[in-house]
Amino acid sequence: MIATGGANGAWAYFHDKWEPQPPRITSTETRYVNLYDAAGNLNKGLKAGMEQKGICWEGSIISSTPDARRCISGNVIHDPCWVRDDGYRHVACLASPWTDRVSRLRLSADAKWIEHPMSQPEIPWAIEIQHPEDPFKTLRCLRHGGGVYTFATKLAAQWVCTDTNGKMVGYGLEKVRKQGDGPWTVLFTASGSTQILTAKVKTVWW
Repeated sequence: MIATGGANGAWAYFHDKWEPQPPRITSTETRYVNLYDAAGNLNKGLKAGMEQKGICWEGSIISSTPDARRCISGNVIHDPCWVRDDGYRHVACLASPWTDRVSRLRLSADAKWIEHPMSQPEIPWAIEIQHPEDPFKTLRCLRHGGGVYTFATKLAAQWVCTDTNGKMVGYGLEKVRKQGDGPWTVLFTASGSTQILTAKVKTVWW
């Protein structure tokens, strides 16, 4: 806007010029989760409780990283869990990539030879997206286990998306779409809606 003179015109010019703009996402950051350092210790910044007994019976159905496992302790399923390379009798598990709290399991059987499912290389464990209807907001979307849900959209919901307060607000659909040098995208639908929108992906975790 060009000021046309006078106080009101000048104010209109500066008001438009300095109006906040949503963050621009020009690329997608890719992260691979690794809970252990080269010495087999948990990486710095992670908080772990007491080690519990457990077993791992298959590769993770949440994360497609080769050393991720699906495990159980008592009646609690932990997925994904990462194997410590010291005899494959210890794993560390995360509920999400944005938490620093780790569950540790001591296994009753070797987890080395568990085969990892190879049917999900294009589905990240978690994604961080720009809200397609409010680009000032960032949503965190976590892949869920136990199969995918089917909604009125007729598309598979792979991720449950929450806002910064942890409130569930919608779902990420199908799979991420790579866009060359630009940001990846994913289809999104809000809770209770059949409208399908395209969201830019800020971060992916494998």
